[in-house]
Order: sequence, then C-alpha cells, then structure tokens
Amino acid sequence: MLICEIEQKIFELIKKNIANEKMDILANLTDLGINSITFVKILIAIENEYDFEFDDDDLNFENFKTVSTLAKYVEDRLQKP
Repeated sequence: MLICEIEQKIFELIKKNIANEKMDILANLTDLGINSITFVKILIAIENEYDFEFDDDDLNFENFKTVSTLAKYVEDRLQKP
C-alpha cells in the first residue's frame, strides 16, 4: 500500500472523529483540535482498519504530530512480517 493511500485513509478516519471543517491533511493534529481522548479514538480506528496494535511505547500523542507521521508509522508496521 502506498504512503499517500495510507495518509488519505487516516485523514478520512480523523475527519470521522472531529468536527473541524477547516481540516487540512498537512495540519498539525493539535491545530485541528484533537485532544488525547480523540487521539485514542483515532488510533483505535487505525488499528481496526489495518489490523494491528500500536506498541505501548508509541502511544504518545507527541510522537504523531501530523497525518504524515501517523501514515509513516502505519506503513512501517504493515511492512513488518
């Protein structure tokens, strides 16, 4: 799966979890009004979509500032055997 496809899917999952009409795929997640509770909901949606679990050590909101950083993590996880 291409990184741009992953980014687009994550962007769609985020849009389902927040009410921000000015949402931009390049925006910082905190600028979109995502808080820690919404962040966890988004991670769960990503886990369900891609059938893996985030490592406990990676469950830090600061590790994922943008859709791109989330997409890169997902891409890396999908490439692991």
